[in-house]
Amino acid sequence: MMPLPVLIVDDDPQTLMLVQAQLSSAGIESSGSSDAQGALDSMAAHEPHVVVLDLSPAAASGNKLLSDIRSQYPRVDVIVIVGDPGVDEAVACMQLGAVDVVSRPFDPIRLVTAVRNTLQRRRVHDRVDRLADELRHVDSARMIGDSACMQEALAMLSRAASSDVTVLLQGESGTGKELAARAIHAGSTRRHAPFIPVNCGAIPEALIESEFFGHEKGSFTGADETRDGLFVHASGGSVLLDEVGELRIDLQVKLLRVLQERCVRRIGSDRSIPVDVRVIAASNRDLMKLTEVNGFRRDLYYRLAVFPVNLPPLRDRGADVEILARMFVQQFASLHSRPARGLSQDALNALRQHSWPGNVRELENLMERAVIIEQSDEVGRSSLPPYVFGPAEASSGGSSDAGHSGARPDDPASLLPLAEEERRIILNALEVCGWRVQTAARRLGIGRATIYRKIEKLGLRHRLTSTDS
Repeated sequence: MMPLPVLIVDDDPQTLMLVQAQLSSAGIESSGSSDAQGALDSMAAHEPHVVVLDLSPAAASGNKLLSDIRSQYPRVDVIVIVGDPGVDEAVACMQLGAVDVVSRPFDPIRLVTAVRNTLQRRRVHDRVDRLADELRHVDSARMIGDSACMQEALAMLSRAASSDVTVLLQGESGTGKELAARAIHAGSTRRHAPFIPVNCGAIPEALIESEFFGHEKGSFTGADETRDGLFVHASGGSVLLDEVGELRIDLQVKLLRVLQERCVRRIGSDRSIPVDVRVIAASNRDLMKLTEVNGFRRDLYYRLAVFPVNLPPLRDRGADVEILARMFVQQFASLHSRPARGLSQDALNALRQHSWPGNVRELENLMERAVIIEQSDEVGRSSLPPYVFGPAEASSGGSSDAGHSGARPDDPASLLPLAEEERRIILNALEVCGWRVQTAARRLGIGRATIYRKIEKLGLRHRLTSTDS
């Protein structure tokens, strides 16, 4: 079924031809129908994007057709033409589902503009729908696993997406909490509105209140203009509060007020701004245990944990390691135009035995590194870093295969190019630190700006989440 852009319904042949001619001169393709049944038959054969419906000749039957179109074809927008409508008549048409009302005798430019604007809105909505579908596809492609614990988590995420409930995602660093939050948002009725992630542990303490709630001009040094916070920017959509356990107690109180009252107040203002935002919180810490040592407010915990979802660590997911590893190998081989498209049995055995302290994020980064190093059509053990094999195997070479992981420390073959060694060190530091740039920089003894420059230079920026950059 190939949709036509516009269907015109008018029982006056002359008016029908006139409207078609005006739209055609504006480059808008259309078809025509002179009665209600013909219009419905035409829509069944070629569902249009827009219907131009003249209600003037027979208002009663026209109103019935308008209702039928809106009930049977909810995605089709209807523009009605009526004879010099008053406010009440125009409102009545809108209540029946019309998106615009054009008065008779109509100005050709006014009619063409109304049709063109409606078609443009349809194209925008279609684009948003496609992007949402792509996002759901991407999320579902990476939120995969056959293990019982992962299937249970996926089922919980699906239930969360079908409601508007506040969700608390808990799991170790690298288990995919932001990915899960994006999947919830993409599968919800809010998917056309913004999704704004924020890492509560990455924002400087002096700025976090302004980031959350906004500020008035002049409310503090540097506040050169009035600024809305993330809750206002995300209105109608979802906010991910990642690492929510890092929030100061005083900010926890203000966040609790937002959840209770559904409004925010900018710094320096006494005016409350209503917000319609779904909150998804995430933490790699046990928030309930934090409440027991007064590290997290118990009342806020219960507000956030209305629908808790635990994301399992990779070490508990069994065969999922192989599924994910194969997927990442294919993905990065395509991305970097490398020959490797599979995994050797020796490499798989090593991956299965690894404890994965960095979880899925560690596996993803490790597979990208291996694909870049590997010269054959399979990722072998020689392309995996020594730590994957455990202390005993790593010290003995871990494999009879030739390569870096099997070489003696004093063997020239064990040497890597400086750029690759630097990449390995930075990747390892980021994985160990849960991809917290500031923590990794401190552990490496370099400045935060320096590690960002290294990340850019080594082509690792795409591995950072939006809240890390």
